[in-house]
Amino acid sequence: MAEPILEAQSLFKQFGEHTALYNVSLGIFPGEIHAVLGLSGAGKTLLCEILSGAHRPGGGSLLYNGKTVRFRGAYDAIRRGITALYQNHTLIEQMTVSENVFLSRESSSLGFVNRGNDRKRLRKLDVELGYDIPPYAPVETLTGSQKRITELYRAVCRNARVLLVDEITTDFGYDEAEKLYSTLARLRDGGTAVVFFTNAAEEAVRIADRVTVLRSGEVAATLSGDEITVENALAYVRGDGAGEEYGHARAAESGNELTAEGLVSETLSGVSFTARGGEVLGIGGLDSSGRNEILSVICGAEERYAGRVSVNGRKVRKSVRAGIRAGIYYGAADRESPERMYIPDAEFRGTVQSGKVPAPGVLLLNRPTSWVSNDRRGEIRRQIRSAAERGLAVVLATPDFTELSEFCDRVILLRRGKIAADLRHGEFAAADLYAIATGKDDNAK
Repeated sequence: MAEPILEAQSLFKQFGEHTALYNVSLGIFPGEIHAVLGLSGAGKTLLCEILSGAHRPGGGSLLYNGKTVRFRGAYDAIRRGITALYQNHTLIEQMTVSENVFLSRESSSLGFVNRGNDRKRLRKLDVELGYDIPPYAPVETLTGSQKRITELYRAVCRNARVLLVDEITTDFGYDEAEKLYSTLARLRDGGTAVVFFTNAAEEAVRIADRVTVLRSGEVAATLSGDEITVENALAYVRGDGAGEEYGHARAAESGNELTAEGLVSETLSGVSFTARGGEVLGIGGLDSSGRNEILSVICGAEERYAGRVSVNGRKVRKSVRAGIRAGIYYGAADRESPERMYIPDAEFRGTVQSGKVPAPGVLLLNRPTSWVSNDRRGEIRRQIRSAAERGLAVVLATPDFTELSEFCDRVILLRRGKIAADLRHGEFAAADLYAIATGKDDNAK
């Protein structure tokens, strides 16, 4: 068997008292797509940063071509043939596609930069891969997926031997994602080692030759061959029975009610729904769908151009203060301090003691279980379920299709700022949600 081109041995990383990675080992082989799968907070991005030289491990070692290596930074790794496409793109917006791709590697003639030759080289690559991105276009004019492909072009032009891809398909529609998978397969077939980081089991199974599952910073399993199925992958992502301990309910006849009618904002186009006490309503979709912004629009933190929000039949004005007075509580996970996510319990009164703020009747929770340990995730989910059972209207926004399918009583999926589907628990699986969110199922409503 071939030797791994890049190998991680017993990687360890700790931030304060939080252990982010523990005893993580994996081998990355030429001519292979190796998916690293896990929930948000499992340690995928940190592992990508360590493999690409952007972050140093606290313990363990990296081997490149069989020799121990300590990268001095990301550019040291790039120089050795390891390039990463991170979650946040690293292009210079004011420069053209060609200038970004060949930055610090420009063609020259008689000591002068030959940008015309660079554009010809890029056009040839673009024709080969079939994306039709103008080399002279300023990056700031490109779509999210085009920016990602520009970064991919840069990696190819750097002759990357190891390509690390960290959850970039949130910027892609279904057809665009399928085309990207084909491109990565083509690079694999040319001998490139591709490491694909994702939180979607369906995506990992779709493209990978091997799948390593991370759970709470540890390797839960590495799957290959016939072992690579969605069911197997999800079982290791969750841990045995992790998705079965939470009951499901329908809206209570009595309880709080949040109604959104025709919401229009910078990212939303006429979104309407009702959330009622007794159930947990999940909102999912890609990062470009409006999912990230919808709760902020409802609570008044982001501008609402049109539409109406009401709580228990009473209209809520377009301000955070008005939302608080109406009993709307908004909580969002902090990636730097995820354990601080707080869910109001039965004794919570906010600043009720001052007589200014009522107890919450509506909970808007943005990614409440992201970047936390499995134990903390279970605790947060139980608190959320308890709040719903007390009659609070709970709306939970998350990019995690597995969490939506397993934990939420009802799910609304957004696509391009509009509702693509409104489904009840039991009517779908995580794979169905992913298909709808990415546009595979255009008939879902």
